[in-house]
Amino acid sequence: MQNKAAEWATDPRVPENNTPPQGRSLFDFLVSEQDSSGAHYAVPFPFSALVARIERELAAPASTGVKRVLIPMGRSLQRSAAAPEYFKFPRAVLAVDGEPAAQSRLLLKDRLYLGYQEKAGIIEVISYNEAAGRFEFQIVKDYRAGGARQVLYANRALCVTCHQSGGPIFARPLWDETNANPLIVARLAKEKRDYYGFPVEPASDTAYAIDNAGDRANLYSAYQRIWQQACASADADAAADLAAIQCRADILRAALQYRLTGLRGFDQSSTRYRQLLSRLRDNWQKRWPEGLAISDNDLPNRNPFMKTITGAATLQPLPVLNKSTLEHDSEISTEIPAQLEPLKLRAPGQIWSAARTDDLVRVVGGVAEFFSEKDIAALDTALSATNSGVQPLTLNCEMTQDKTVLDVDCRQQGISFSARLKPRAQIIDIDAAHWAWSENVTWNYLDVQTGNIKRNTFTTQIQFRLRDNFNQRQLRDVAGNALAGLTLSWDKRVSGRATLTVTMAQDSTRIEYALEQMIGQAQQGKSDALTSRPLRRAAVLPALFQVLGAPAHSTWCCIDDASLPAIQVDTAKAEPFSANPDIQLFQHYCARCHDTQEKFPPNFLHGAPAQVATQIGQCADRILFRLSMWEHAATVRAKMPMPPEYALAAMEISETNWIAHSDRAQLKRYAVAHASAPAPILMQKAYE
Repeated sequence: MQNKAAEWATDPRVPENNTPPQGRSLFDFLVSEQDSSGAHYAVPFPFSALVARIERELAAPASTGVKRVLIPMGRSLQRSAAAPEYFKFPRAVLAVDGEPAAQSRLLLKDRLYLGYQEKAGIIEVISYNEAAGRFEFQIVKDYRAGGARQVLYANRALCVTCHQSGGPIFARPLWDETNANPLIVARLAKEKRDYYGFPVEPASDTAYAIDNAGDRANLYSAYQRIWQQACASADADAAADLAAIQCRADILRAALQYRLTGLRGFDQSSTRYRQLLSRLRDNWQKRWPEGLAISDNDLPNRNPFMKTITGAATLQPLPVLNKSTLEHDSEISTEIPAQLEPLKLRAPGQIWSAARTDDLVRVVGGVAEFFSEKDIAALDTALSATNSGVQPLTLNCEMTQDKTVLDVDCRQQGISFSARLKPRAQIIDIDAAHWAWSENVTWNYLDVQTGNIKRNTFTTQIQFRLRDNFNQRQLRDVAGNALAGLTLSWDKRVSGRATLTVTMAQDSTRIEYALEQMIGQAQQGKSDALTSRPLRRAAVLPALFQVLGAPAHSTWCCIDDASLPAIQVDTAKAEPFSANPDIQLFQHYCARCHDTQEKFPPNFLHGAPAQVATQIGQCADRILFRLSMWEHAATVRAKMPMPPEYALAAMEISETNWIAHSDRAQLKRYAVAHASAPAPILMQKAYE
């Protein structure tokens, strides 16, 4: 069960509205077009074309930024759609974890997830809504040749029964439902299908990358909660509270510093940072005294080549290595035992506490993830475009010579530089360079750009620059100041000694100026980038770059949704409730998931009252089976009991109370009256 003391960052018991409170999903921005007829969705078909459309938004090599796996027998809402041809029509799942291309307006990294079921003609979409600070759930229906391809916002209440963090979920290692499992690979290969360009070969690394992307995305709601609320006093108007605005500016400063150092560190010694920690700790303690609970987005690993003993929690392996198992789907388990069911209410994966400084500090790294590598490169360029003044530093060096090679090691006040110099006729090669601002802020892979070399009888002086070999940016200290240039000097008459003069561009002053201007704009109502609204890249960066005098994009994505087509929601046709009090009870407890237009979960409550009564009768055996599961200990339940834990928790009914609840007894009596056999006999069967 959940930890009741800690407050959920996103409460899995309380789904938000199906439609966005503001803004739109990234998927809408990706697949919408405008022409003379107006705005409309234009979802590319076939699925490989949609994947190619996504790849056009990603930095090269784009294909590596889209992680893909195949799941023939999974646990999604489409789990039965391909039956019995599970391996001919596996569910194709992708996650984007690549950086945006130079020309792209979209930041899709960790923010777009698709699940395609060809036989059902459905794509399930999870993508981020920057304006609302949440993930949206959508489906593309009739996604087939000649189909209408409807893009609909999904029944969020149904989605979050499994997606309890309000975002993507994925299994833990070893990801045996996917083609990370060699036995899955063997069965898929036997079909000799292209599978939309998805690789069939073992994909453990790919599954691991999807798992990691989902783990990062799972924390966005917590970061947004902290950004919006932890800076503001509980009794103050957050939008007008200067201290709250200053607090968010301090978080942003640290996050930008962290990105400018290549995620190596940020300035934790400044007075402002210490004040930030103090404010976060005080407000956090007042708002969430028992901590902030983070939903668990990791599902237990499930192997379809294992089967469950009915009525027991233990898993037994199928005889997977014989020819029959590899050739016949009937030999493979489609069963989802209770302990592996994504419907199961999961305890918090983490509880963040104000008492732990690490939990306070992690918000800096979290906010840093809301900006792309391209954004930070543009910021680096903007800071370097104007002379911010320089500050020289001098490091004393030890130099050793081995034939024609010079090794230099320079250290001063925690800063260090080491390299190997290879003097030649007119040039000096520098390699194996290492730079460190401190023990934790280091660069081992550097591109050395050699400049002027001055030699005379006794002295040698060489000027050079260092660039991060990964992103070709300048090296910056934790305050954001750039390592603008270096000069190494030595005198042959002074054995083993050299001097390194370091020129620092004081870019931190420009960052401070920009943030002060943004604070003023927030106070004057000219910008909402630092107010209590969700953290939005498209609000923060234009304000920042404008103050810095940097070239701005003509448009920023994705908070202006004026050019998008109208929202459509996947809702069931409204029907009058039954006058029968027994059926009203089913509608009260079960309609959230079972009054839909979809076949799974079984939509026995969808339709006119007479039709609903007939459907409940047809499903009575399964209903009785699931209601009876509450009478068994959790460790030996063959299937998830119904209604599931999350639904009861939303109604503030405990498991203990529900087992003895008069409503459960009445539901069961109705099911018994319409079942085909007594409960003890039905309990011996296996119902999916």
